[in-house]
Amino acid sequence: PGREGVLNITVEALAAWGVTVEQAFDAARRNDDADAARPWLVSAKHPGMFRSPWQDGRAGARLINPRTLTMPLHGRAVAVLPTPSMLLVAGSDDEQGLLHVAEFARQEVQRTDRQHVLRAFRLAADGGGWEDWLPPRQHRAYHAFRALEAIQERREYAEQSEHVEAGARAKGMDAVPLPRLDVLAQSVTGEVMTVTTWRAGRPTALPKA
Repeated sequence: PGREGVLNITVEALAAWGVTVEQAFDAARRNDDADAARPWLVSAKHPGMFRSPWQDGRAGARLINPRTLTMPLHGRAVAVLPTPSMLLVAGSDDEQGLLHVAEFARQEVQRTDRQHVLRAFRLAADGGGWEDWLPPRQHRAYHAFRALEAIQERREYAEQSEHVEAGARAKGMDAVPLPRLDVLAQSVTGEVMTVTTWRAGRPTALPKA
């Protein structure tokens, strides 16, 4: 049978099935462990980069299972989720692999509108969680990862603006459009910036830029 889609299972449904919450979580863990055993996709064109083999929209959820990351990495795992079904991983000490991850994610952003999370995450030192991460500014992959982060920031501020305007309309108030956040990249240095402009007059919130 196919495995597409997401089903929210309530406590009432578990009770009707005669299944306890603990049993349900044990079954979910076994399923994730079985999925984790699948080999990651690799390519000679992208050495050091590992791409998730699942196409079910749950790639990000697998980050909570440490048994998912069994591939050989140089340094701690760095992950990017350009789409719900694509998880890209490289080692934090693998400069070439990180460059491939950032470039592959950028190409995916250009190819599809189904962007997910473009910020990079690095596995915590104790292996118990994930942290926002950017390589040092002198790192070859810094500008590429910063560009992805800036695209994420632009999208988040656009979503915030939509919610603010919708909230104002629901209250019968005039919606004040928030200034737009733009992403600029210098052609010479590759430095990436977020920029916003506004008009004098009515007070308005400005996005961080």
